Amino acid sequence: MNYRPDVVLIAPRLHTMTDALPKGPTAIAISGGRIVRMAPASAAQDWTAQQIVHLPPDSTLVPGLVDSHSHPISGLALTEGVDLSGCRDLADARRRIADEASKGGTRGWVLGWGLDPNLFQAGHLPHRNSIDDVTGTLPGLIRLSDSHSALANTAALRLARIGVTIGMDHPDIIREPGGAPTGLLQEFEAMSLVEKHIPAEPETARQGRLIQLLHHMAASGLTAAFALDASDAPEDLLTTIEDRGDLPVKLRLSPWCMPEQTVDEITTRLGRHGRRWCIEGVKLFLDGTIDNGTAWLESPDQFGQSTKSTWSDPEAYAERVLWFDEHSIPTATHAIGDAAIAHALKILHRQLLRTHHRIEHLETMPLETVRLLAHPRIAASVQPTHCTHFTSADRKDNWSVRLGRQRADTGWRTRDILNMGATLALGSDWPIAPFAPLATMADAQLRRVAGKPEQSPIHPEQGLTAREALAGYTTSAYASIGRAGGAVAVGAEADITVLDRDPLTTPPDELLETRVLATMVDGTFSHRTV
Repeated sequence: MNYRPDVVLIAPRLHTMTDALPKGPTAIAISGGRIVRMAPASAAQDWTAQQIVHLPPDSTLVPGLVDSHSHPISGLALTEGVDLSGCRDLADARRRIADEASKGGTRGWVLGWGLDPNLFQAGHLPHRNSIDDVTGTLPGLIRLSDSHSALANTAALRLARIGVTIGMDHPDIIREPGGAPTGLLQEFEAMSLVEKHIPAEPETARQGRLIQLLHHMAASGLTAAFALDASDAPEDLLTTIEDRGDLPVKLRLSPWCMPEQTVDEITTRLGRHGRRWCIEGVKLFLDGTIDNGTAWLESPDQFGQSTKSTWSDPEAYAERVLWFDEHSIPTATHAIGDAAIAHALKILHRQLLRTHHRIEHLETMPLETVRLLAHPRIAASVQPTHCTHFTSADRKDNWSVRLGRQRADTGWRTRDILNMGATLALGSDWPIAPFAPLATMADAQLRRVAGKPEQSPIHPEQGLTAREALAGYTTSAYASIGRAGGAVAVGAEADITVLDRDPLTTPPDELLETRVLATMVDGTFSHRTV
């Protein structure tokens, strides 16, 4: 019989992430953006297709990889200026900032991002004195790696009129004992006081940077990202880009729901979509970050901080989440500290859930809280590289010092989450950590930075198997939002990643050397080297 699909891929080896185990090379027929037939490769000789692609003999085809927590839209602003994420020490960061200032900065500002709090002595907060002399006369704003805090220089504070008396009632403007601002701005409202003075990036430049970013994501093996940052109202931006062509990566965007917002402000945007993007679900925050001292812990950290929720009345958060559930609107809640995580989960157990809900980050929690994740409509969304990039086995990092060893030892419990039968989705939280999915999957197995065998692993008993790590980027990613997806099967969307080696048998340290040969979205190549 002469069969006429749009595209046929001949895969020598594939992992379907289903119970089906193909024996030998397989032909995958694609039409209308979906997989319509799978058969032994020999059957394809009778098929007529617009395009037949024979993948290299050592390659492996897997479902398209999905970053379950990313910020590609808001990340455009968060990554302006000089990248400080690879700085070895504070002196290195200062050199890079000085070089940025010598070039005139970005639209008249010295901007930087990714400054690791571990470059400062644990418990000692960053101060504007560390950047004033290297930024010169230009205003400057340097974002810390968690993106929940930023360091403004004296010129920027003056421009924003933040002084000894102005803004005294704002708790997130950190001050010296005499009342002078240190320059450290914690959480979004405080940072916005300075950010609003930075000239806006031209829209055409913003469009270009987003397209470039999504192409880089596709080249890393990603076919989709759950973008928890639709607060920037990106509909016009994405529509303009799609008027010129397809997005290289699918985007599921979830707008933020802050305590001061009404549900109408949020729900009117839900359901908007383009060809490869949609606005779906809602993101809420229950706390900030441990490194910042703004998380919500059951008891204070070693410096007396991280004692309260982002919501002054946590019960108001409960009412909001349960309202969303009653209206079948899925949620994702940022909950880092043990008190925040427990509160979010206990609320979800109050009623019979109608839709799916995710808890994001889950950085430290006792085992009794982990058990609450074992629910068919609750999922954990974890970023393994937050553990491996920003903490260390010797517990001398800022995160661990703040928590103390006992609580630090309950961090990023990925093995315990799976052992409880819960759904575990994996992601990067880009730009907090790199979006490269294979490196993140490797770190999830090793519990240290892949490619650095000299590092001691951080609680290696919490490491994942290769298949579990792959599931976190495929089937479990979709399960976390209540969808069947992330598999290579007849009827599935033709979102596919092709690698030059097998991710299930390659040693994790060698995953860094893996080449992404192709990514396919809706049956069309968005990246291809073969």
